[in-house]
Amino acid sequence: MYNTQKYFFFRCYHCGEWYYTKKIIKTKKCVRCNRAFQFKNSTKFSRTCSIKEAILIVKQVKGKREMESLSTYVSRVEKGSKSKNE
Repeated sequence: MYNTQKYFFFRCYHCGEWYYTKKIIKTKKCVRCNRAFQFKNSTKFSRTCSIKEAILIVKQVKGKREMESLSTYVSRVEKGSKSKNE
């Protein structure tokens, strides 16, 4: 049986790549776009699960990202930033 721990799943706000970690971090360097981004500004959620389940969750959200068009992602990010500014 695998140990269950709290994992944080977060997304690069430049290119949309998903990552996961066991602890809250300040910044992360994206492997895909080679740019650093802040954890506090990214899209994120947390779950208590095993490492095996965490890997499956990341695969699921990456699969959803591949089906999503870039224009859909950009428009959703812009809507989120407008609501934060108001």
